[in-house]
Amino acid sequence: MCDYILVVDFGSTFSKFTLINKTQAKLSAVYSYPTTQSSTIMDGYQIGRDHILAQVGFDEQRDRLENYFCSSAWGGFKMVIIGFTSDLTQKAAQAAALGSGTRIVGSYFYHLIVDDMADIQALAPDAVLLTGGTDGGNQQFVLEVGQLLADQLDTIDVIYAGNKNAQSAIQDIFASSSCHLYLADNVMPAVNEIAVDSVRQLARSIFMEKILKSNGLDQVAQLSNRPIIPTPTAVLQATELWGKNHQKHADDGALVIDIGGATTDVHSFGKGTPSQLEVFYEGMLEPELKRTVEGDIGMRESAGSLVDQLGWDKLLLDLPEFNGMPDLERAIKDRLENSTYIPKDSRQDKLDRNLAAFAMDTAVKRHVGRIRKLASHTYHQTGKDMRAFESVIATGGVLVHSPYRDQLLDHCFNQEECQDLRPYGPNIWIDNDYILSALGVIAPIYPELAQKLMNQHLVMSRP
Repeated sequence: MCDYILVVDFGSTFSKFTLINKTQAKLSAVYSYPTTQSSTIMDGYQIGRDHILAQVGFDEQRDRLENYFCSSAWGGFKMVIIGFTSDLTQKAAQAAALGSGTRIVGSYFYHLIVDDMADIQALAPDAVLLTGGTDGGNQQFVLEVGQLLADQLDTIDVIYAGNKNAQSAIQDIFASSSCHLYLADNVMPAVNEIAVDSVRQLARSIFMEKILKSNGLDQVAQLSNRPIIPTPTAVLQATELWGKNHQKHADDGALVIDIGGATTDVHSFGKGTPSQLEVFYEGMLEPELKRTVEGDIGMRESAGSLVDQLGWDKLLLDLPEFNGMPDLERAIKDRLENSTYIPKDSRQDKLDRNLAAFAMDTAVKRHVGRIRKLASHTYHQTGKDMRAFESVIATGGVLVHSPYRDQLLDHCFNQEECQDLRPYGPNIWIDNDYILSALGVIAPIYPELAQKLMNQHLVMSRP
């Protein structure tokens, strides 16, 4: 008899199946099945399940199977965030939202009007996160915006995570509204203090409730040994597990970079606080476990906006293999129209290399902190200092399959004259088997097993 664990990541394009032999503590098989080709999620699950279990000779009478699921399908969990100030409560709201696995589709702060409410309604978010004011501080902003939300929005879930002294009044405002109000702890209970756990847990619960109504996922959920979680949450859990188990010193940590078709995601675990006496921290401390999502940077669906930022003329200058601008424009159009596009020759590979290099460099630059010199021996730091982080994990198609992968990673993380606080000269690991999210799903349940499998299957780049 063998005990198996099946983890399924339901994506918008493909569902990824990972089978683990729990008895032998080893990865047994991986399999992908097109999500869009199944009439329902249950159909796709059954096809994938039967296929992957057949590979190991699974015996329904003798062997046992545990099911766990995560999902990023249907565009993920969409959220609009609202904060009092852009540099404090809105930033805290963003950290809480992204850390819960959501995709931020709108961001507002300070003065909101009725037209903003119409914009929010049109965005059709799964939830609106309202924050503002430290505990015992300003209440006017959250009460005014809360009244607008209650009056103008129709049947949208609202999470209130602002000044706790205003909770009772907020409840009164939403008492007769068609919106459903949820209360969470203040994301910024004191100036420059961030508290994201309550919002993260609540957002994940709302995600589960909503996603179970999507395309038959409620039927699959009945087979799960634990609640379904967002795929980004699974990757965050894997990042945390790796970071804790590989931390060699107080300033150490881990960073995960995932270059996708529509977005480039960066996850990190580590304090990143100043380690030198002459460096002073400025602004709000960031959470130890952090995620950022760059929705304007991707290899396929977001290739157009990526090239707009990189510069068409610069890209063409770097790629003389392309016969003028119309030729390059056709290549970008191919990527925009086909999310599963695969380069067919060396010049297309080189185009992907340049796109990936810019995507990775920009996403990492936005994720990590900065340092600036104030006086001869005094510096101010904002964000996390990750220069001493010794682990970087690369995942996503281009960072697994590109012939230029090592060149891309070396360039990004070995910049001697860098203007930001990214890891410098870290050990780089490659998620060749696309198992990071699957192992993140089981990390809270079987941490030792998940870590063992990560150690076995993440491959060091140029060991």
